[in-house]
Amino acid sequence: MKPMAILMSLWLLSGIARADVIDPSQEACKGRSAGDACRGGGRCVQSTCGRIDYSGGQGPRSTSVPCLICRA
Repeated sequence: MKPMAILMSLWLLSGIARADVIDPSQEACKGRSAGDACRGGGRCVQSTCGRIDYSGGQGPRSTSVPCLICRA
């Protein structure tokens, strides 16, 4: 029974980890400023990105935050 409980907890926690993965267009501008060059001849531009906010205490909520993304 213990191995099954361990597998179930790992499976449940793996979904939380995937929720924090950022989009590749955001990753391309990590540590850069608006107007900087990014992959494929694009530029980093100001945008709004969705995030999961865990600070409410009643479970996570989705929120929008300013971010940079790479646009062609």
